[in-house]
Amino acid sequence: MAFDETDRDMKIAGSRPSLDMKPKEDSVTADILFAEKESGMLLKAQRLGRQLLPMMLDSADFAYDDGNADAYNKRILLCFSVISSIEDGIADENVGNVVLNSFLDAIKSEDERLYNDICSAGELSFYYLALKRSEEKAQAIGSVFAMICGKEDNQEYISRGAEIYNTFSSDTMERIKSMQL
Repeated sequence: MAFDETDRDMKIAGSRPSLDMKPKEDSVTADILFAEKESGMLLKAQRLGRQLLPMMLDSADFAYDDGNADAYNKRILLCFSVISSIEDGIADENVGNVVLNSFLDAIKSEDERLYNDICSAGELSFYYLALKRSEEKAQAIGSVFAMICGKEDNQEYISRGAEIYNTFSSDTMERIKSMQL
């Protein structure tokens, strides 16, 4: 067997490498998750995630119109508004993840087309950047919506995007508060 110079920095694993590498925080995380489950918090989180989908699907802004690119862009903005509100509105990361996963699972079960749209939507990155870079979130989101629709400086599109974001962010936050999450 030839000695390879690139192997000089290789380390030899101990007799139980997976145990040696196990983070000590695992037991703390497990305890937190168990406490959240026992308190009913995770069940409420799952319920909330499922309840957010009908709110979005019932919106006049939610439509499948393959001849209208704005319909697709509105659907993506509706989803982003709900998702970003879950991320911002729930302080407990575990609970927030359960709500988000429940929401996405509900979408996948009810509307696979929408789920696939969300999974492939590069537009979400633009919205996240807008939230990070601006103090005036709704205005920034509205500007991104207008840009994505190809109407960059069109005040009507900017206003409509901001309105969609504000409405669904507010509705999501209200539901989070009412569930005491």
